[in-house]
Amino acid sequence: MLFCLVFTAVAVSAKPTADKCIVHLDKSFYVTGEIAWYQLYLPQTFKAKSVAIRATILDARGVVQHSSFLQTEGKTAVDGYYKIPFNLKSGVYVIQFSSINKARKSTVALVETQLPIYNDLEGVAKKVSGGGAQGMEKLMAEPNELDIAIQLPNNNFTTRAKVQPTITVKDKLGKTVAANLSISVVDWEVVGDDLMNSSNLRSGESVEGNTVTILSNDLYLKGVVNEDKGAAHAGKVLGAYSRTDDRVLYTKSNADGEFYLSVPSFYGDRGFQILGQQTDYEQIKVTAENQVTVNGVQSLPFNDQIANYLTLSRQRKKIFQRYGTVESNLTTEKYTVSKKSAKPDASFIIKEYEDFEFMSIFFRENLTPLRFEFQDIDSTYIAKMYNPKNQSAYDKFFRGRPLIIVDDIVTRNGDFLARMRMTDVEKVELYYDLKKLNKQYKLFGSNGVTKITTYDKIESLPVFEANNMITINGVQKAATFPVFDPAQISNNRFQPFFRPQLYWNADLTTKKDGKATFDYFQTDDRSTFEIRVVAQSEDGKVGYKTIKYTVK
Repeated sequence: MLFCLVFTAVAVSAKPTADKCIVHLDKSFYVTGEIAWYQLYLPQTFKAKSVAIRATILDARGVVQHSSFLQTEGKTAVDGYYKIPFNLKSGVYVIQFSSINKARKSTVALVETQLPIYNDLEGVAKKVSGGGAQGMEKLMAEPNELDIAIQLPNNNFTTRAKVQPTITVKDKLGKTVAANLSISVVDWEVVGDDLMNSSNLRSGESVEGNTVTILSNDLYLKGVVNEDKGAAHAGKVLGAYSRTDDRVLYTKSNADGEFYLSVPSFYGDRGFQILGQQTDYEQIKVTAENQVTVNGVQSLPFNDQIANYLTLSRQRKKIFQRYGTVESNLTTEKYTVSKKSAKPDASFIIKEYEDFEFMSIFFRENLTPLRFEFQDIDSTYIAKMYNPKNQSAYDKFFRGRPLIIVDDIVTRNGDFLARMRMTDVEKVELYYDLKKLNKQYKLFGSNGVTKITTYDKIESLPVFEANNMITINGVQKAATFPVFDPAQISNNRFQPFFRPQLYWNADLTTKKDGKATFDYFQTDDRSTFEIRVVAQSEDGKVGYKTIKYTVK
């Protein structure tokens, strides 16, 4: 693994940042229910290269809490967010950015940084002695390679006033430069980085120049597969049925039963059912990757100022609850998903046929290519399918058992289908054309495929395959920070609006004149506020600047 972040610095690095990963968090600590926004700056070697980067949230033990993907699309800056669950326990969490070595199918950890998160409903907001945060050591600072100016019309504003800063970015020779920007504005008195004795700009060690050449642009999932008796299902071909695409993907387990599956890009979440090959072994048990190695995690800081923040956080939640609104309403872009199922070779709308009690009788009486054989030895049915277009009497039936897909869940348990009541089934679709089967289901459909749609969707099948489902989050849906606008509460002019995060923008760039402008409204908080700007020039240099102002 190639780690890019050193958590505790003993000295300030003098190396340029063009070959480093840098993470800009919108603030230095969080409370459950809030959204953590971030910008990931990548080394210049990533420029014009497309790489899929997984952002994984881990607890202090390395247990995965959430993950999603970012795609660089040739850029050296990508941004994302993590909506913190209300029930998350207090602790120092880690956000790790990683990719996959496309040749070795192994994880390449690029950078990780810590996320102190407090649950303000746990009752930990009590006064403590001492003013400094305990346990969080100051993280590495980086050389400031750019000169950034933040201009305000004045340094004093009133509540709900509109603020319009102007940013100018220059190199050390005084020449204006085009740059990517990430900007955060916070209530410095209640959430400033001084409370944590650390900065919300986190940086790391150099990344080797050829690292990007080994990284994949595909999304992926990882897991472990064992046989029902506990032994690793080692060196075996596995199928992964995508219920969204109605398609089977291929992968193979290694000597330890671990597997990696490359997945075409998609948005939102998607479930994949891992299938064992019937000629090898079907009774497999699958678990998704749920633990990742992390560097040493520091203890959660706590002091009087943090206790005060948690008290204010609870009060804000009560205000928003009182007015039936939320503090940070996350709205994401909508993406269409089209399911491209193959056209069946035969289709039956069940209500159009004579009613029988069980599906085994329906298939027998209507002489479909799907048949059932009753086994006296164990009183069960075995499903078999044939291709009616095959005129040869020899080997008319496919040799193995067909793949049965009931409400998007896959099984080969013919007995389950045979005993389904006909009144529960809406539609039956049969696939037996080998060219079509190979394109859609590969080897796993070589004995035919039967798709069953029921009136009331079956939650799960009473078979082992239903438990081998892995759900992964794909490319994170684009979202915009919900900047406060007084017009949004104009219907109730007495409603107060408080929020420690006023503004976040990771999608702002300067032009060749080095300038960029943005605007936002103040909330009802009277305090000292801080604007932090991080900039990355086209040649990879990184600079940062902060400025404070007062609201009375």
